[in-house]
Amino acid sequence: MNEPEVQNTVVLDPLGYVFIRFVGDQDYRSVEDVAGECKKLIDKLRFDNKPVFGLIDYSEERGFNTGAHKAAMEVLGNLDYDKAAFFGSNPKLAEIIDLIIKAHGDSDKIRMFADRQEAVNWLLEGAPNGR
Repeated sequence: MNEPEVQNTVVLDPLGYVFIRFVGDQDYRSVEDVAGECKKLIDKLRFDNKPVFGLIDYSEERGFNTGAHKAAMEVLGNLDYDKAAFFGSNPKLAEIIDLIIKAHGDSDKIRMFADRQEAVNWLLEGAPNGR
């Protein structure tokens, strides 16, 4: 795997969730950089007394090395969020992400979905005013 192409995106969606898109190869640093951007939005949502939901799109991610695995485990354990939903179409990455979710041990809080709409529906179910 070469040096990661940093094209990842972290934005606050108009529906109120943090949207994260991983693009290209990922390593420890690229996942940590995304986590830092997430933390800024999480802090804003918590300050505004709003729930923190995360939607993670890995459909354009090409590679995920052991450093990225380690960072993902740390991020899932350290960030202050209510729910997180992963979606994407890469079966190999889906297996890895599923293992990370299982290792984290909180399937009520973190889930993986085949498509974006299914993930968004789960994130927003039961949320006040749809968010």
